[in-house]
Amino acid sequence: MDLKNEPDFDGDDYQPARDKQRLTTGLHKVRMYMENAGWKTIMQISDDLDMYSPSVSAMLRDLRKERFGGRTVDRRYVMNGIYEYYLMPEKQDD
Repeated sequence: MDLKNEPDFDGDDYQPARDKQRLTTGLHKVRMYMENAGWKTIMQISDDLDMYSPSVSAMLRDLRKERFGGRTVDRRYVMNGIYEYYLMPEKQDD
């Protein structure tokens, strides 16, 4: 994976040499999974991708950021504080 053209993450403890490849790989993994997954809870995504729930949640937030594609990630309430998330299709240029 060519990390030179990938945007950087941020955070108080973020160190590109240590974290960039892992976070970039995880973000791509979540994005590819969600492309055709329909509505999924954080736990479902986490279980299916064998990733920690907080990481999945953070990556869904990152997908909304302009530098990571500016995607629309909808959410809907299920029950007991649980939400499902849906990655909207990319906007097509006319």
